[in-house]
Amino acid sequence: MLNSISPLWAASLVQRLGCVVLMLAGVSACSSERETSSLSNWQGRWWGVEGTYLDIAGGPEQFQLTIANLDGPVQYTAVADGDQLRFDLNGETAVIFATDGVGSGMKWLAEKTNCLKVEPGDGYCRD
Repeated sequence: MLNSISPLWAASLVQRLGCVVLMLAGVSACSSERETSSLSNWQGRWWGVEGTYLDIAGGPEQFQLTIANLDGPVQYTAVADGDQLRFDLNGETAVIFATDGVGSGMKWLAEKTNCLKVEPGDGYCRD
Protein backbone atom coordinates (compact mmCIF):
# COMPACT_ATOMS: atom_id res chain seq x y z
CA MET A 1 0.00 0.00 0.00
CA LEU A 2 2.75 2.51 0.88
CA ASN A 3 4.41 1.96 -2.51
CA SER A 4 1.33 3.37 -4.26
CA ILE A 5 1.43 6.77 -2.49
CA SER A 6 2.53 9.59 -4.79
CA PRO A 7 5.52 11.66 -3.63
CA LEU A 8 3.43 14.82 -3.99
CA TRP A 9 0.68 13.47 -1.72
CA ALA A 10 3.25 12.22 0.80
CA ALA A 11 4.96 15.63 0.94
CA SER A 12 1.60 17.30 1.52
CA LEU A 13 0.79 14.85 4.33
CA VAL A 14 4.17 15.39 6.01
CA GLN A 15 3.66 19.17 5.86
CA ARG A 16 0.16 18.88 7.37
CA LEU A 17 1.34 16.59 10.18
CA GLY A 18 4.18 19.01 10.91
CA CYS A 19 1.65 21.85 11.09
CA VAL A 20 -0.47 19.91 13.59
CA VAL A 21 2.57 19.31 15.80
CA LEU A 22 3.56 22.99 15.64
CA MET A 23 0.00 24.13 16.41
CA LEU A 24 -0.15 21.81 19.43
CA ALA A 25 3.12 23.37 20.61
CA GLY A 26 1.61 26.82 20.25
CA VAL A 27 3.77 27.81 17.28
CA SER A 28 2.17 29.46 14.26
CA ALA A 29 4.54 28.57 11.42
CA CYS A 30 2.28 26.91 8.86
CA SER A 31 0.26 28.06 5.89
CA SER A 32 -1.96 30.93 6.81
CA GLU A 33 -5.38 31.87 5.52
CA ARG A 34 -3.67 34.77 3.74
CA GLU A 35 -1.46 32.39 1.76
CA THR A 36 -4.44 30.26 0.73
CA SER A 37 -6.27 33.44 -0.24
CA SER A 38 -3.36 34.61 -2.41
CA LEU A 39 -3.38 31.27 -4.23
CA SER A 40 -7.07 31.76 -4.97
CA ASN A 41 -6.11 35.06 -6.64
CA TRP A 42 -4.00 33.04 -9.06
CA GLN A 43 -7.08 31.50 -10.68
CA GLY A 44 -7.56 32.23 -14.35
CA ARG A 45 -5.22 32.58 -17.32
CA TRP A 46 -1.58 33.67 -17.17
CA TRP A 47 0.18 34.42 -20.47
CA GLY A 48 3.64 33.28 -21.47
CA VAL A 49 5.47 33.98 -24.72
CA GLU A 50 4.49 32.92 -28.24
CA GLY A 51 0.91 32.04 -27.23
CA THR A 52 1.83 29.81 -24.27
CA TYR A 53 -0.30 30.04 -21.15
CA LEU A 54 -1.03 28.66 -17.69
CA ASP A 55 -4.64 28.22 -16.56
CA ILE A 56 -5.35 27.73 -12.85
CA ALA A 57 -8.74 26.64 -11.48
CA GLY A 58 -10.08 25.16 -8.24
CA GLY A 59 -8.74 25.65 -4.76
CA PRO A 60 -8.26 26.28 -1.94
CA GLU A 61 -6.23 23.10 -1.33
CA GLN A 62 -6.28 21.40 -4.74
CA PHE A 63 -5.99 23.14 -8.11
CA GLN A 64 -6.36 22.07 -11.73
CA LEU A 65 -3.65 23.37 -14.05
CA THR A 66 -3.48 23.55 -17.81
CA ILE A 67 -0.07 24.40 -19.18
CA ALA A 68 -0.02 25.09 -22.90
CA ASN A 69 3.33 25.19 -24.63
CA LEU A 70 4.13 25.01 -28.34
CA ASP A 71 3.21 21.28 -28.32
CA GLY A 72 -0.28 21.98 -26.96
CA PRO A 73 -2.06 22.00 -23.58
CA VAL A 74 -1.44 19.44 -20.81
CA GLN A 75 -3.47 19.14 -17.62
CA TYR A 76 -2.11 18.60 -14.09
CA THR A 77 -3.41 18.55 -10.53
CA ALA A 78 -1.59 20.71 -7.98
CA VAL A 79 -1.81 21.01 -4.20
CA ALA A 80 -1.43 24.16 -2.14
CA ASP A 81 1.81 24.32 -0.19
CA GLY A 82 2.01 27.62 1.67
CA ASP A 83 2.31 30.33 -0.94
CA GLN A 84 3.16 27.85 -3.73
CA LEU A 85 1.50 25.16 -5.78
CA ARG A 86 3.18 21.75 -6.11
CA PHE A 87 2.48 19.22 -8.84
CA ASP A 88 4.03 16.29 -10.69
CA LEU A 89 5.70 17.37 -13.94
CA ASN A 90 7.17 14.52 -15.97
CA GLY A 91 7.85 12.40 -12.88
CA GLU A 92 9.37 15.20 -10.79
CA THR A 93 7.86 17.63 -8.31
CA ALA A 94 7.43 21.10 -9.80
CA VAL A 95 6.59 24.28 -7.90
CA ILE A 96 4.68 27.35 -9.06
CA PHE A 97 5.50 30.53 -7.19
CA ALA A 98 4.88 34.27 -7.53
CA THR A 99 7.58 36.49 -8.99
CA ASP A 100 7.99 39.40 -11.37
CA GLY A 101 9.00 39.42 -15.03
CA VAL A 102 12.72 39.54 -14.26
CA GLY A 103 12.31 36.67 -11.78
CA SER A 104 10.56 34.60 -14.45
CA GLY A 105 13.89 34.36 -16.24
CA MET A 106 12.29 35.29 -19.55
CA LYS A 107 13.53 38.48 -21.19
CA TRP A 108 10.19 38.98 -22.99
CA LEU A 109 8.44 39.30 -19.61
CA ALA A 110 11.07 41.48 -17.91
CA GLU A 111 8.83 44.56 -17.65
CA LYS A 112 5.92 42.67 -16.05
CA THR A 113 5.27 42.84 -12.31
CA ASN A 114 2.63 40.13 -11.68
CA CYS A 115 4.03 36.75 -12.74
CA LEU A 116 4.22 33.07 -11.85
CA LYS A 117 7.23 30.86 -12.46
CA VAL A 118 7.01 27.12 -12.99
CA GLU A 119 10.59 26.17 -13.85
CA PRO A 120 13.61 27.92 -15.33
CA GLY A 121 12.59 29.59 -18.56
CA ASP A 122 8.89 28.92 -17.96
CA GLY A 123 7.09 32.03 -16.70
CA TYR A 124 3.61 33.46 -17.12
CA CYS A 125 2.33 36.95 -16.34
CA ARG A 126 -0.76 39.12 -16.13
CA ASP A 127 -0.87 42.80 -17.06
